[in-house]
Amino acid sequence: MSKRSIRRSRRRGRPSPFLWMGGVVFLFLAGWFMFQGGGATPAYAAYPPGVEENPRALAAYQAADHLRKTNPEAMDYIPCYCGCGRMGHKSIRSCFLTDRGYGDHGAYCDVCQNIMLTLDRGLKEGRTVREIREAVDAYYSRDPRFVPTPTPMPPEDL
Repeated sequence: MSKRSIRRSRRRGRPSPFLWMGGVVFLFLAGWFMFQGGGATPAYAAYPPGVEENPRALAAYQAADHLRKTNPEAMDYIPCYCGCGRMGHKSIRSCFLTDRGYGDHGAYCDVCQNIMLTLDRGLKEGRTVREIREAVDAYYSRDPRFVPTPTPMPPEDL
């Protein structure tokens, strides 16, 4: 084999520098989009620890998951009365769902679980979100220990 044919064979085995640069740029952009949110959807893979051992908490998270897929705006108009508004919660959605996946507050709060199950049951019975909201407000506003989240009233047609 001549020296010229050896050089050619070596070149064929190495990738082009442009291919290497393209791969580096791709990996950089993929990592950047992943950490910046890049349109990624929240990860709803596993419930918070302890939920699956508590039947009531599991039912509440299953209801939240079902509503997240079928009627997500319903949760935005139902307040939570456990006092979690001090933590920045705006509605019952905040107790169970976050922008990154499942929240853990609803896993250990009986008030949150009761309200989520009331919402789910009311919708299955054919009640409107406003009717459910009025029932939740009437029940919890009787006791001054229950402080609602700053949740707007739902529109009439919801």
